[in-house]
Amino acid sequence: MKIVKECKGLPLAIKAIGGVLNKKERKKDAWEIVMKSFYKLSSSEVLPALRLSYMDLPSYLKPFFLYCSLFPEDHRISRADITRMWLAEGFVKAEGIDVAEAYHEELIARNLLQVVDVNRYYEEQDFLMDLRCKMHDLVRDMAISMTQGEHIFGRPQQHTEGASLKPRRLSIISGDEDEDALELKEIPLRSLLVFNGPWTRREIQGDLFDKLKYLRVVNLRRTFIERLPDSIGKLIQLRYLDLSGTEIAELPDSLCNLQNLQTLFLRGCRNLTKLPKDLPHLKELQHICVSQSEYTGEADVMMPAGTRELVKLQTLDSFTIYDIGHNNGGEGPHNDDEVGCNIHELGSLSHLKYLRIQRLERVQSGAEAKKAMIQNKIHLRSLGLWWSKRDLEYSSRIDIPPEEVKMKQMEEVFEEFRPPSSLQVLDVYGFGGRELPSWMMPTSNFLDNLLYLELCKVKFITRLPSLGHLPQLKKLRVVDNQGIVSIGPEFLFGERERRGRGIFPKLEFLLFEWMKVWEEWSDGMERKEGKSRVTKIGDAGGGGKSLDILPRLRKLRLNSSFRLRTLPGCLVHVRELTLLNCYTLEYLWNLLALQSLNVVNCGALKDMTNLGASSLTQISFRFYYDVSVENNMEALRSVKITDETLLIIHGPPGFASKCSVEDGPYTPIIHRFPRVQVFEDIKHIFSYTQSTSETRIQPT
Repeated sequence: MKIVKECKGLPLAIKAIGGVLNKKERKKDAWEIVMKSFYKLSSSEVLPALRLSYMDLPSYLKPFFLYCSLFPEDHRISRADITRMWLAEGFVKAEGIDVAEAYHEELIARNLLQVVDVNRYYEEQDFLMDLRCKMHDLVRDMAISMTQGEHIFGRPQQHTEGASLKPRRLSIISGDEDEDALELKEIPLRSLLVFNGPWTRREIQGDLFDKLKYLRVVNLRRTFIERLPDSIGKLIQLRYLDLSGTEIAELPDSLCNLQNLQTLFLRGCRNLTKLPKDLPHLKELQHICVSQSEYTGEADVMMPAGTRELVKLQTLDSFTIYDIGHNNGGEGPHNDDEVGCNIHELGSLSHLKYLRIQRLERVQSGAEAKKAMIQNKIHLRSLGLWWSKRDLEYSSRIDIPPEEVKMKQMEEVFEEFRPPSSLQVLDVYGFGGRELPSWMMPTSNFLDNLLYLELCKVKFITRLPSLGHLPQLKKLRVVDNQGIVSIGPEFLFGERERRGRGIFPKLEFLLFEWMKVWEEWSDGMERKEGKSRVTKIGDAGGGGKSLDILPRLRKLRLNSSFRLRTLPGCLVHVRELTLLNCYTLEYLWNLLALQSLNVVNCGALKDMTNLGASSLTQISFRFYYDVSVENNMEALRSVKITDETLLIIHGPPGFASKCSVEDGPYTPIIHRFPRVQVFEDIKHIFSYTQSTSETRIQPT
């Protein structure tokens, strides 16, 4: 309590001291040492807790922390970016990405970095398994004060030159400057980071890189530049180059002189059509990201022939198969004027950790797919298998099933992409077969370390395999299917549950979206109120032994499952439920842990029995049509509420008058809830608060 008192109630100070204590033994002597150090710094001009958190860092960790201050205030710092910058700076050895990620985790554990975009990370999975953090502005200010002139922020000429100034890193954070602001002398910069890019004239002055020949890191992401000068090829120390989101249309051939280059990020460069043909000469390349969309991974930029020579590659986010119609017998281009390569070039890339393969419809057989040697890539963490160009629109023409021969061919190809047991992320898109591969079935153990699985536009499969056996799976997304009518007990139970494991023991997030013909979801269990356990002999082959079912499921989303009628009774642990365009769903029941319910355009819903009797804090209904109102309001009669439950209703025009606190047809229902907010479309009409002493209406 003494430490908390000295923090004067400041949350940031408490978190900083907590980060220090987190690394100490839980003994009185160890904590008293921290307390004494805290007292010594109490007169410091910097918040003492923050300075102490820095002083407590091991010496090897301090450069990693200080480097984070180069990013602007409130900037979301990508783990994928910062760890590769650390590698380029030489803070860890080139092969030490795992070490860099471990140090990143330690900075989070010490509360020096704050995780942001938690919901996005919770529900989706970036291809690079990325995590975004930011520095609190006071933490950043403290870090800047510790850099001792090695970091420059803004225009270099604004800083007074002197013997103590030894700039190693320049961070330009401004949207108002133009390229004339960079009047750089020849200084030994190692990192150049530009945010809100100053280059409004579309190009970099030709002699800039002549002055900065010691650069190891260049980040020009989302600037407006259209071309790089040939002098980029003179940066022989350069290890990290990020041009993502720029207007670059072509890379200079001199780029291929950068023999130390490790990371090349070109994500979101929509004007880029090809890569230099000599790119495979860059033998140190470890990370290449060329997807044209930073969000969907879509890419038409092909890797050049000879990619198999980049044997140190760990990241390849878009390997697009060369068009079989032009590739001369499956071996890829035969002359220097052609670009692209075929799937066999992946065979020698044994160090890959992140790999996405696109246009798999161009792979003609399982024998051809086998040449990629996916199972031999024992370091592989993330694998994307895409059979067609990912687009953001649902096109009716791609709902037409392929010919039977083509379906069988796709199934044969998919079977040969059997992954190593190291795999943590599997993203399948556009697969046109009816049967998923055998290695996804419960008799297999290839996916035992899988954390995230997405099956998107896998339109023609008619059943889901049993996935409940996957011991580490945290997130599951099934999007856009027109073949599955029923999901039954087989989705939960498989042979391996008989060994005593739980069912989906770590699943936290589950999404079903655009399941066009899905009608039934059943767990096949004997339903007992408040139970989520197998109690009947033979339900999971457990001989009567109870098995936990979905014990950690927190978020469930059902979007545009137009024909779904019922939900299973095994969802007792769900805390957040979102229902969107589930037109025929009538009943919700047995959601005992539910805290938040969001219902949009589910007109048939009329009964919500036994929902979170002691935990429900928010219910939100959105009606697009009058026909939805009567059923949904009737459903609210049956829901059990708490003293804190908030009801939010978005109704059609005229709906608010029916919710009159005095004599509207829905007044008795409204009176059940302690807090109510009523909208018509998006316009806030009134808020209603009920207490033991008064009822208050607040018009807006």
